[in-house]
Amino acid sequence: MNTIQEGVAPSDKYRVPVRNTSSETIPPYGAMQVASSSLVGDDKVFNVIKPNGAPGAKVYLNGPAEIPVSEPGHGTDEYPAEALITGTVVFGAEIGPVNASWALTASGKGFQFLGGLAGGVGRVAAKGGTTAGDDFPLIKILNVSGLPKAFGSIVGYGLPVDPPPGTLHRIPTFQSVAPTKGKPFAVLLQDIATSAVGDAGPCGVVPVQIDYTDAAHTKADAITNDYAKLRSGAEGPAIILWREKQGISGSGTLGVQWARVLLDRFEATTVISEDIRGVSAGGIGAATGSRDGPLTPGVGNARLYNPPASGNAGVAWQVGQIVSVENWMRGTIPDYKPLLLRPSRLDDNDNTIYTVIAEGCAEIPSQEQS
Repeated sequence: MNTIQEGVAPSDKYRVPVRNTSSETIPPYGAMQVASSSLVGDDKVFNVIKPNGAPGAKVYLNGPAEIPVSEPGHGTDEYPAEALITGTVVFGAEIGPVNASWALTASGKGFQFLGGLAGGVGRVAAKGGTTAGDDFPLIKILNVSGLPKAFGSIVGYGLPVDPPPGTLHRIPTFQSVAPTKGKPFAVLLQDIATSAVGDAGPCGVVPVQIDYTDAAHTKADAITNDYAKLRSGAEGPAIILWREKQGISGSGTLGVQWARVLLDRFEATTVISEDIRGVSAGGIGAATGSRDGPLTPGVGNARLYNPPASGNAGVAWQVGQIVSVENWMRGTIPDYKPLLLRPSRLDDNDNTIYTVIAEGCAEIPSQEQS
């Protein structure tokens, strides 16, 4: 049994007195989260529990002996030190405690792996610098692409590694997927080896390469299946703050170059118009009411048409769903009339009611006319 003796520690390194207040035996070299402290004689004893993912928690590493439930022991925060480690980690990677585990993993933060992993125990040091501790709103990316990814790479969001509600992680981890134009992405803030985990920036100012194609462009977006760079454009979720060739005139200012961009709130860029296209389905009644009294819009249905995802002007729009519409104009709208619509409000069943804002001059014919 471990005992706390005043002024005595089991070694020069393991001199922090702790007491196991969890419901499990603490394994050798396990990560111990401080829950509180108390006095035993003149000694301050730290009451420790199994890590629960709480941000900013103080963690000690246990020594080479297990600590039974409710028993005292000793830990350390002097580094390098031995630590219980689980999962795949690479030399120099940041690791740390996670919810419901005595072991450090690549999904945690606060320690740097120094190698020597054997029997689930390896050497670690305290992680300093800007990536130590709780870095919300940064995210973590598990590289499942099959190839190492470099600092500044663009990645899409795959499945979460730690989905709620079964986690207390403040820093979520997502599997990597290839980026897609028009969809949210993050930028890696470090090199990430295959099957390893690293930091990524989902918002804010991040360093990234862009293919700058027009001197008038001020924004950029992802390129489908291209991890290496963004492409400049008139629209996009990345606002260009600085770029490597901005001081060069003429065509020399274009091409692939490093940049600092502001990842702002994500905006899809494939659909710009707020107007919605539809065709009357079955006829729509006229509005009723007098000049100085209440007005009641006519009601009916319309079939929506969905815009194409890409392509030049003139690409066919595809038939969509039938929706309820209101007509504030005094004339009825016959069947098969092209309409411009806007969302108005939700009905009692949370279905969107649309308002007719314009009506086409002619009905759509029964067959295509040249």
